[in-house]
Amino acid sequence: RLPRVIGFDNAATWMSTGKAFKPAAALAQGAIDAVVEPENLHAAAISMLKLAIDGKLDWRAKRQPKLEALKLSPTELIMSSTTCKGMIAAKAGKHYPAPMVMINTLIASANLDRTGAMAAENTGFAKLAKTDAATAQIGLFMADQVIKG
Repeated sequence: RLPRVIGFDNAATWMSTGKAFKPAAALAQGAIDAVVEPENLHAAAISMLKLAIDGKLDWRAKRQPKLEALKLSPTELIMSSTTCKGMIAAKAGKHYPAPMVMINTLIASANLDRTGAMAAENTGFAKLAKTDAATAQIGLFMADQVIKG
């Protein structure tokens, strides 16, 4: 779903690195629509809702690209995916299958609508849930939780 919001390359980078992005970067890349201080969040949300109700905020236009296939030509998809696969293979290696499954899922779902893309995402997630890497990482997480109490 993220590629439909911030583009294929940006989404692949965000998803494969797991890096946390500051609000300004998320705003600049289009992942979020606004940055609001916590104490102003409620008022900003109400204001945005009122704008939508009054027809001054076209939320349907904002939502539509999220429902459609990516706007990438076949050449752009090949170029982006080849670059991303190379970067991911170099960093993740063969012992961490999730990043490569993620990029393959992004590629497979690029020309699908949201429903089809979500089905592909679910298939990839189910495949990963059964791997030895997932079992090991869940074990590490659980052990960490025990230590933290």
